[in-house]
This record gives sequence, structure tokens and C-alpha cells, in this order.
Amino acid sequence: MFFLWRANKIPIKYDSRYVLRPNSEHEYTPEEVKELQLSSKKCRHFIKYIKIINPDAGEVTFEPYEYQFELLEKFQRHRYNVALCSRQSGKCLQEDSIITIKNKSSGEIQNITIGEFFKNKRLKS
Repeated sequence: MFFLWRANKIPIKYDSRYVLRPNSEHEYTPEEVKELQLSSKKCRHFIKYIKIINPDAGEVTFEPYEYQFELLEKFQRHRYNVALCSRQSGKCLQEDSIITIKNKSSGEIQNITIGEFFKNKRLKS
């Protein structure tokens, strides 16, 4: 499970491996230039560089489903897209996105943020 946080809430951690400071210079090797060119043309090639931080397993390579690859390729090829997607299919929400939940025992319906929902869920478990 991971959360998508707004950039202004968490300071950027600069380092020499992943995130360079703005306007810093970097000498690209010929291999890196080739990788950048391939990654800019093929999203399947680029995906192998995406990592997810899992609380249990640590840094994990993102392995999308085939339909997610198809969506990404269509997004890359076409400017306008319409996607009929089900819930819970690998999409992210902002922490302050409003969701509607229903208490199973009392029947009470609440509108809360997704951030509050996951914070309450962690406290209960």
C-alpha cells in the first residue's frame, strides 16, 4: 500500500543517485543517453525504472498488469483518451480526495478524505 502525497507537504530529499538539485549538471554516458532515448519512446522500457516503496518488502519494482501497459501506450500515442476503469484497478488518489464510506454496523454514511481513511485503518490494525 502506498500513498500519493502532495510535493509541498514532504520536502524533497536530494542525493547523487536519484534526485539531483535543480540546475545541477550531469555528464551522461553513452549508455545513459541510449536508455533515455529508449525510455522516451517506449513506456514498457521506462516502467522498469519505476520503484514502489512497500512497508514490508522495501523498494519493489513496479510490475503493471497488461491492461495498464496498454493504457500507458495509448496515453503516449494519443492526446485525448477516454478510459472506462473499474475501482481498485491500480489508480492513485490525492491524500485530500473525498470518499464516501458506510459503517457496516451502524449504517452511518460519512464523507472523509482518503488520507483520514487510511490513517484510521492503520490505527485499528
